[in-house]
This record gives sequence, structure tokens and C-alpha cells, in this order.
Amino acid sequence: MQVELDAFSGQPNPRWELTADESAEFLAQFQKLNRASSSGTAFEGLGYRGFLVTGSVESLRGYDTVKLYGGKVIAQAGDRAESFEDPDRRLERWLLLSAHGRIPEQVSIFVKGQIDAGPARH
Repeated sequence: MQVELDAFSGQPNPRWELTADESAEFLAQFQKLNRASSSGTAFEGLGYRGFLVTGSVESLRGYDTVKLYGGKVIAQAGDRAESFEDPDRRLERWLLLSAHGRIPEQVSIFVKGQIDAGPARH
């Protein structure tokens, strides 16, 4: 699985591969999420816009992308999208931890501040 930190405009976003153990942990945490009562949309403004996890349909258990931002998780398989809730942003925080040593520390500090700031800007 590949993770993209969606945070930059005008330059490439940081990307990294999850190890086999990290991929298994991501899936275990993802499967614990509750379905959202309403469908959400990803934040499209400037600055931090969340994480995008991509992989094969097999590796992501039926999805090809999973977007996380502001306590919302949108999993897609082709044209089908399903929304989940991550109210404490645990999975979002876990992905940031997986970036340790893979992205510049200043970027990590900035994103942590955005996550810790509370409710997302939707």
C-alpha cells in the first residue's frame, strides 16, 4: 500500500510505502471504523487535505483508494464510495506516525498541529 500526504500545492506531495506489518495494522484499524450516517466529501482547499491510501482491491479489501481527513474516511472502488467515521482521527494520526522518518519533521509537526486543532474545515 502507498500513502500520500495531501498537503502541498505546486510541489509533489510526500509518498511512502507501508510495510507488510503496517499494511496489516492499517487494515485492522480501518475495519474497526463505523459506517457514516451521511456521505462526506474530502476537503479540497489549500493546505493539509488528509491522507490518500492506495493499493490493489485485494490489499484494501475491496477498495482501491481510502481518503482520510477530519474524522471522515471515504473508501472507493471504481464509482462506488462508502463513508466511515473516525471521530478521534485515530487512523489519521496513525498514518502520520507511519510517516516518521519518511517525511520532513517540519511537515510532520505542521500536520500534527492541523489534526490536533480539532474539527476539520468542511
